[in-house]
Amino acid sequence: MSDEDNVIHVQFGAPGEVAEIPEDPASQEKLHVFSTMVDVGTVMVTLDSRVAGVSVPPQHSDELQLNLNFCHQYGIPDFSYDEAGLRASLSFGGVNTFCDIPWAAVYMMRSHESGEAVAFPTSIPEEIRALIPQFQAMYEEE
Repeated sequence: MSDEDNVIHVQFGAPGEVAEIPEDPASQEKLHVFSTMVDVGTVMVTLDSRVAGVSVPPQHSDELQLNLNFCHQYGIPDFSYDEAGLRASLSFGGVNTFCDIPWAAVYMMRSHESGEAVAFPTSIPEEIRALIPQFQAMYEEE
């Protein structure tokens, strides 16, 4: 019996459907900000779970503003992050669920330790930008 015999592969979505993950010109900046913050402690990542490629529990898959906490000290064995995004099994109501978050979905990060928050204006969902006058004015000028 090989290790592959002990693995269950599950494909979500419609048969044959492959999510096209949007490119994010700010991905390197987001990776840098995240790695700097997470080296110090817990980081709350705010994302739009509707973005293609996001994998979160179904009850959170249509949220405009989903906040998830990441930290090395949580001892999550599959916690990783790189140029593509963040991945970890997170607990939702006591149930661990593997989450995959591409940087394109992330529009804000906040360090729990320092209180510093960094927003990525071009990644903020249109519905939120419409509520903030200075963002609306900035995008109307373009």
